[in-house]
Amino acid sequence: MQAIHAAHVIHRDLKPANVLLAQDGPRVIDFGISRVDGAPGLTRVGVVVGTPPFMSPEQIRGDRVGPASDVFALGGVLVYALTGRPPHGSGEAVRVEVVRGEPRLDGVPPGLRPLIARCLAKRPEDRPPLAAILAELMEEDARAEAWPPPQVARTIEVRYEELKERHRRRTTSESVPSCLLLHAQALLDAGLTDAMVVGAVVRDGA
Repeated sequence: MQAIHAAHVIHRDLKPANVLLAQDGPRVIDFGISRVDGAPGLTRVGVVVGTPPFMSPEQIRGDRVGPASDVFALGGVLVYALTGRPPHGSGEAVRVEVVRGEPRLDGVPPGLRPLIARCLAKRPEDRPPLAAILAELMEEDARAEAWPPPQVARTIEVRYEELKERHRRRTTSESVPSCLLLHAQALLDAGLTDAMVVGAVVRDGA
């Protein structure tokens, strides 16, 4: 996201489905409704585009959106990765909840709650810049225990090898992306969250 904003682009549709796993880390995709920051198409009042559970309050209102709108969406993606649900729910009432309601952060590790809560602030000016978010996440990662635990790592390894062998029987050529998908499936089969999948694949590629 830092690289995207450095290019003066606002994504406007950051959500779990638009984050793919790569060998060297997650990648943001689908720039179909992105805009250059400050471009006329970005500032038209009343035009609402995006995915409601991961849209910022200003985006839902049809106001001008800037980098802080993507920060709000990032907060939603982090909550989803950690808990399996958007912070403001889904369905008919989600637009009202995003604009007026408080995010549900139960299930989010205590060490990350203050940062994510700031990302989900209603006012764009109250949200932290991406550089500050990254710095805080790196501090949190340095304090974290080694992951995954040995027993979980073994479960992942066994399941990954099973899937790899099954895939080998179907095709004689195995691409790197297919390996990553197999590893991700192994992690999900082990009952882990999206965030853990991302972490493990990144570590696997390191």
